[in-house]
Amino acid sequence: MVALGLRSGDGAPHQFLLDGDNDGVADTANCPTMDPCSTTFSTTTITYTFTINLAAGTYTYYCTVHPTSMLGAFTVSPVSVGAATIPVNKLALVAPYVVFAGLVVALIGTIVYFAHFSRRPKTICSFSPNASSIYQFRDHSNP
Repeated sequence: MVALGLRSGDGAPHQFLLDGDNDGVADTANCPTMDPCSTTFSTTTITYTFTINLAAGTYTYYCTVHPTSMLGAFTVSPVSVGAATIPVNKLALVAPYVVFAGLVVALIGTIVYFAHFSRRPKTICSFSPNASSIYQFRDHSNP
């Protein structure tokens, strides 16, 4: 719901029209079905109230009496009805999960590393006197 206080500062008659269908014309043919428009007003302030049934975007408003010299931009913003808009810090939402995933990967890597190297058998090497062959013995005392 929008409520506008409208009054002529120059004493001339005026009429507010919001070009809701964006046809670029400040005529009253679509008033008030497609283009919300007020009654004609002058030096006495009137309150024009209308409901916004337009998609979010920028629309042009005109004075239908002076459409080439009295016009401007009217912005309709998307807003959830009945709920406050809360800014969301997406990084703050994701950061704990990224840290947790990193810790899980580090823990798994540590477990795999120790599991792999604790199972390797110890090898004892000895050389023959002529160094032509190498003998390897496994230490089975530490499985």
